[in-house]
Amino acid sequence: MRLIAISLFMVCSMSLSFGQTISAQAGVAGADLSDALGAVNGGFAADVIELATDGGFYELSAADSVTVPLTIRAAAGLAAKPTIRVAVGDTIGRLFKAWSHLTVENVIFDGKRSDGSLNSFSSKDMIAFVPDPSKGQADQTRMNVTFKGCEFYNVSQVDSVVHGGKAAGIRLTKADTDVEVGVRALFGVLTFEDCHFENIYDEVIMAQKVSGTDDPGVRAADSVYVRNCTFNNCAGSDMQACITWKGSK
Repeated sequence: MRLIAISLFMVCSMSLSFGQTISAQAGVAGADLSDALGAVNGGFAADVIELATDGGFYELSAADSVTVPLTIRAAAGLAAKPTIRVAVGDTIGRLFKAWSHLTVENVIFDGKRSDGSLNSFSSKDMIAFVPDPSKGQADQTRMNVTFKGCEFYNVSQVDSVVHGGKAAGIRLTKADTDVEVGVRALFGVLTFEDCHFENIYDEVIMAQKVSGTDDPGVRAADSVYVRNCTFNNCAGSDMQACITWKGSK
């Protein structure tokens, strides 16, 4: 069953089972991606958000979250992939953070706004996978994360054409990303397939503050797969690695 993400959110019964799909319409008040995410995170019984506008621009005015197992995908049959980007006049530290299983298919993520200006990713990443704030280390879910057929563009910590700032594309973090203590997020299986990365001005895929041991309780990921992906002008002027597990704590 497919539902349009408008005011239906408010009236649908919470007894509905998971497995439903919300159709999000670019630029439609009450039916955009942010509305769909708010509904799903708030308990609405759906586990798929389809971006239904052909070549549509889904513009965020504030950082969003994924707190439940979710698939975000382009609707079948679109001639052009939908794009998630920051709205003109707004600056957000990252597009969203997640602490649950996530699959994203055939979506473009762009750090450039419609007027050509660049967003300043002050959180040092475009998308962050973070620990569930309601759980301690022993209870953290090992997140299974897949990006398939996705494209990532223009990720920098500064908002000028001189890309001196550093910001990763996708980052696995601790609760406090700048210290060596605290609860850390964990990947189960991390997969990138048929993806393209361009103008990412630091590491493209990074796990922050990784343990120096192979203790299963703190191991950053069980498996990482990168298949048929391309990288163009990535990793910054100081030649950081495109894919890195960084740190020893």
